[in-house]
Amino acid sequence: MKEKIGAVRWEIRSAAVLELCESFLREPEQLTRDKSRVVHETWAVTVVRMASAAGNGTWLLRCSPYAKPKARRRDFFRTAASVRAFRNALALEQAGLPTPRALAGGVLRRLRVPRAGYLLTEEVPKAVSLAQLASQPGPVAPGMIQSVALAIVALHQSGFVHGDLTINNVLLDGAGKPWFIDLERMRKLRGPVGWRLAVEDFHRFARHFGTFSPTGRRAALRLLQHYCRARGWIRREREFIRALERRLRRKLDTDLRVARLNV
Repeated sequence: MKEKIGAVRWEIRSAAVLELCESFLREPEQLTRDKSRVVHETWAVTVVRMASAAGNGTWLLRCSPYAKPKARRRDFFRTAASVRAFRNALALEQAGLPTPRALAGGVLRRLRVPRAGYLLTEEVPKAVSLAQLASQPGPVAPGMIQSVALAIVALHQSGFVHGDLTINNVLLDGAGKPWFIDLERMRKLRGPVGWRLAVEDFHRFARHFGTFSPTGRRAALRLLQHYCRARGWIRREREFIRALERRLRRKLDTDLRVARLNV
């Protein structure tokens, strides 16, 4: 359902959620000013935690100011990123794929120009990101690696391209179950994700390999092996990794050309 509450236009999961949340959906910025609630803050996003209004668990409100003019111009002509993330989370949930339960997504616009986006979700209990696991010196449990690989296989087999599949955007809960977050770039295909788009989806993930600990790098390579085998690409694991390396070199070459133009 769609509702304008205060200055923000929201898409809300249900009338029941609206009844529970209306008081703080009216002025979400007030929550970000309470520093005791803030669990993550950068120039691009502030995430605050609150007790669930339903009385069980906790909720996270993600507040994203449009700090870059390019992002404002882009979302002037299309659905705001926070609302896209909300819709994509509902689509994943309907497909039976793991993502935190989305409650509401909204955007604040002035003269149609987006100024801030908001996404309200349930919090994954005891969540850690793959980035945190990869930075640890100790070994990563083989079962955990396989579960992440199979979750990505299920995502791609269901026709979803994540679009921002980084080690920060896959969480593991206290039981080791993977969860996908940051879904504003996700898109749905008519059929399963093929080889070329799988490489494209994984290249952001692979860009972090150099920052991993030695055990983290070995775990990442095992993850890619599990992925290829589960997709039926048996004995093509090295080919897939080489395709990722070529994609990363193209990205590096593009970045260097842009840097030279800006000098």
